Amino acid sequence: PYPTVTFLVLALISLTVLALAFAIVAATMLQASSGPVSVHQVLATTRRRWLPLLAWSFGLVLVVTLGLALYVLPGLLVLAITPYLLLAVVDGQRRPLAVNFQVIRARWGRWLITVIAVAVVALVVWLLSVVTGFFIAGFGGAVIGWLGLGLVSSWLICAWALVYRTVVPRSAR
Repeated sequence: PYPTVTFLVLALISLTVLALAFAIVAATMLQASSGPVSVHQVLATTRRRWLPLLAWSFGLVLVVTLGLALYVLPGLLVLAITPYLLLAVVDGQRRPLAVNFQVIRARWGRWLITVIAVAVVALVVWLLSVVTGFFIAGFGGAVIGWLGLGLVSSWLICAWALVYRTVVPRSAR
């Protein structure tokens, strides 16, 4: 698509909705990784953190897009070395980038295993979406694909949140 005004407005709306959905899922997973989940607390956390999350998400999208525009590996490397960045923003950390690298340094083995698992899961999800799109066309295939992607994404966010919580306890906010 050409970068028209309509396209850019819709892209910003899409990013905003995606960041809001991520904030709700991430707040839920961060709570679940250290105890019971309260819907009120999830919504309060989301309400307090969604503007900083939107800003950090926009910056991350720009950096990853620039990396992918140069070549595939720089963009994937940026994604691989910033898995805890947005979780730290949702968690209310003052220096989320520093917290991201603190978690990687403290749990580098778990980080590496999770990065490899994410790569394998992404490949499998991509292959399944191709097969689903081929055999189940139209609205039904899209619904199945997006529901599957949402479930897998929630599971992966939970995996990252569990590793994150082993380094940054809930009371450290």
